[in-house]
Amino acid sequence: MDTPPIVDLEALVADLRLVFGYAGKAGLMTPDLLELFDRADQALADPSIRDARPALAALSAGAQKIAPITVADLRFGRDPFTPQNQGRARTAQFSLACFAVLVLVVLAMFMIDLQNEQDALATIEQVQSMNARQKLTELRRMAQMHKPLSEDAILQAQFRQKVVELTQINERISNTYSLDRAAAESSLLMPDKLLDWLTSRADAMSKVGPSLVADDEICKVESDGELKLPPNSKDGPLWLQAVSREEITDFCFLLNVIGSDQEVADFTRQVVEQQGFAPRIKQKIAERGQWILPFLFGLLGSSVFMMRHVASVRTPAIEWVPMIMRVTLGGVAGVAVGWFWSAGNTSMQVSGSLSLPFALAFLTGYGIDVLFSLLDRFTRLIGSPTVPLTEPSQNGHKS
Repeated sequence: MDTPPIVDLEALVADLRLVFGYAGKAGLMTPDLLELFDRADQALADPSIRDARPALAALSAGAQKIAPITVADLRFGRDPFTPQNQGRARTAQFSLACFAVLVLVVLAMFMIDLQNEQDALATIEQVQSMNARQKLTELRRMAQMHKPLSEDAILQAQFRQKVVELTQINERISNTYSLDRAAAESSLLMPDKLLDWLTSRADAMSKVGPSLVADDEICKVESDGELKLPPNSKDGPLWLQAVSREEITDFCFLLNVIGSDQEVADFTRQVVEQQGFAPRIKQKIAERGQWILPFLFGLLGSSVFMMRHVASVRTPAIEWVPMIMRVTLGGVAGVAVGWFWSAGNTSMQVSGSLSLPFALAFLTGYGIDVLFSLLDRFTRLIGSPTVPLTEPSQNGHKS
């Protein structure tokens, strides 16, 4: 019974033709490789010999020369020089270029929102450090107890200086309140500029002050010389009446300093609301720094890598599904970098520490294949059997 040959000469010749054709088109044909192909051609051309060894040697040398493209890539239609793959590569380049520009635009919008949120957080912390309510109470008690508008020039100067400081604090709060509120109420998953363009939303900030403004009896003096309390505080305990009287006294005093009941109401409301903006803004900054921005930077890095990959004739042609998987994998790797970085760094600043995880997310998305190769080598190194440092001699003792 005849045994079929191990080497399929027809398949071997077909593979040699594929490797020879690609090497010639890619400019990889060297004199040594050409000589190997010539020997294989002569050995296979003689029907009396049909020696496959020169052909196998030529195929092995040619496969090493055309790497990273393999013989399997050429056999299964992933030759980048074919007209079909050339047209697919041009379409992929255009699609990836548009996708990269889109990711870059969205990324820029999110970075602008992040910068605005950090600026708003800085202004809120600055306003809180001014202690506006405390300074208002101190100024009111100074006017109530020490009568600074008397003939004491030093006391008058101190009083007027404190009035100027309180007016500046009010202007600072009024100028930054709308920006702080917009930063606290902005969307997390969609940039503000894109949301404004899609919905054409209008700013609907509420300007309604507390119920003190609507009360005509506010700042009225009773028969005993004290300010009149609101009706809901008259029947309360003495400590509640004292607290209400302190609040009304501050309000009426600020009304005389600033000069507008609506501005006084805005001052009182904005000081309280800005304290609640800070935790919300901090949470949004942390989520952007850990999830959204690293994901976008990873997508951008993987998109740039795929643009370079499909434009090269030294890499095999790639289908759409592996291309989408590779781009998505870059985004997932960017999120992983954001997680690892945020685990050991609680500070989120655009300038300084925050730029480093974004750069790492981009590089990881671009070179995730290299990272996988290093992990594979590390896994094989761990799983490889250990070699003893010394070997036992024939007499049973270690050499």
